[in-house]
Amino acid sequence: IQMYDRMRAERIAPDVITYTTLIAMHGRRGDAQRALELYDEMLAAGIRPNLVCCTALVDALARNGFIQRAQAVLKSLK
Repeated sequence: IQMYDRMRAERIAPDVITYTTLIAMHGRRGDAQRALELYDEMLAAGIRPNLVCCTALVDALARNGFIQRAQAVLKSLK
């Protein structure tokens, strides 16, 4: 998280790998809401998620009890 804050402070734009790492980390820490916020931030920045990123988001959501939201993400991939 500190590296992300430092990147932003130095105006270094995060890429899909950065966002994927943060989404996965927040999911494992039990903060699915922050994982969703990061995903939305990534989309707003014009960064397209790849399959690994979507998998990290689905895992973060499902792991933290947001089953319907995880299913919605999976459906959007089809």
